[in-house]
Amino acid sequence: MPVVVVVVVVVVVVVVVVVVEVLVAVVVILSWWIKGLRREEKFRYSDEPLKDPFIKERFEIELRSKFRILESIDEEATTFEDVEELWNMAGTGWTKAYKEVLGLQKQHHKPWIPSRPLDLIQVKKKKKDNYCEQK
Repeated sequence: MPVVVVVVVVVVVVVVVVVVEVLVAVVVILSWWIKGLRREEKFRYSDEPLKDPFIKERFEIELRSKFRILESIDEEATTFEDVEELWNMAGTGWTKAYKEVLGLQKQHHKPWIPSRPLDLIQVKKKKKDNYCEQK
């Protein structure tokens, strides 16, 4: 009878440990998910097209039209909510103009391993193969 009690206690302890580990894993995954939702995506916009005078003029016109809304608002924005709303309107106007006219910056990925070390690896492999063939 005492052996059965010990086995039951061990099984209960193992089940409790597994349940705790699963709960910890769920909490970690949820925290990662929540952080991912809160993170604002940061884009890099290309400023290369601004070198073209036509695109530069188009961008300036787009910005003026986005900020024309802000000019019509009176100077009496004293509450925090009013200022915050104006700030958000300015920020969204700026980013929309960038997206519409200039576009996102293209990412240039560097090769994982440069060609010179790869060439050295090939030379070493050939020398090793030649040495093994001579034996």
